[in-house]
Amino acid sequence: MVAFRGLRTLSLAQDKDGAASHTYQMRRISAVGIFLFAITLTLAAVMWMKGSCTSGSRRCYGVYYFAGSVWMTLGTVYFLTMVLKRTGR
Repeated sequence: MVAFRGLRTLSLAQDKDGAASHTYQMRRISAVGIFLFAITLTLAAVMWMKGSCTSGSRRCYGVYYFAGSVWMTLGTVYFLTMVLKRTGR
């Protein structure tokens, strides 16, 4: 929530004065946010699956889950790009 407020504040400040320094600050905040999201997603998948999995093959599940979510994101971006290209945007 703090990152969201920071990004919004910087975005509104950039709309007012157009300074490029706001973009660089937003990139730093976003880079940290992406890293924290990846770690949180992986740990959550590991913890949830460890609790529900009875077999012994759960060591790399977090990595598999994160990689799968990245593939799903790429597919979604490709799909949206095709839709936007066909609509002329």
